Amino acid sequence: MNNSWLSKIMVLAMSIAPLLSFNSSVEAQTKKNVYSCINHQGKPSTVVDTDKGRILLIVWESDFFRGSGWTPQKRCEEVTKRFQEFSDNKTLRYLTTGKMKGQNVICVGTPIGGSAYKCLDNGLLLTLEGRNDNPNEVLQNLFQATRSSSNFLRRTGNRYAFEFDKFIDEAPVISQPSIPDTSIPQISPPAITPNPQSEPQKENSDCPPLFCD
Repeated sequence: MNNSWLSKIMVLAMSIAPLLSFNSSVEAQTKKNVYSCINHQGKPSTVVDTDKGRILLIVWESDFFRGSGWTPQKRCEEVTKRFQEFSDNKTLRYLTTGKMKGQNVICVGTPIGGSAYKCLDNGLLLTLEGRNDNPNEVLQNLFQATRSSSNFLRRTGNRYAFEFDKFIDEAPVISQPSIPDTSIPQISPPAITPNPQSEPQKENSDCPPLFCD
């Protein structure tokens, strides 16, 4: 193999390797959970796509607010959007219960000392259906699609807190993630321009070879 050609291939490979490593690092740092409202077994459902696969969170079945326009589909879309926003701003660690505008709510919680939690000021996730609904019971049953959800509930005084981040880490998946193509792209060898000095001298077509000295 021509040493000049081999050295060019080695230089090209060395220049590409750091770029591949950098792209992999950036992809790992920007990877995030993606929340979606989908039709799962004929019902609007909130799911989250993670590194390990798709997790079913909430199946929306109630028609309580349909008269005001809040159909199960619309509630699914709105609450799913809130899940994504809280996930993106890194506050989606705990869920708890509280009151906002006089209504019982499920909200994104934050620790306030000891084992107590409170709703974040802008942490509304879900408004409960009626004033008489028990928010603790709703929180306990919110993720009933996953049997292990009760393992992440913590009693804090007269309310519960749900360890959502740990739940995501351990919850079973309903489908596996797609496997990206990690094959190394084939690199064509660079075109090598022949050295003019090494080329045989071309014959001049204007005169016979004997006279082109």
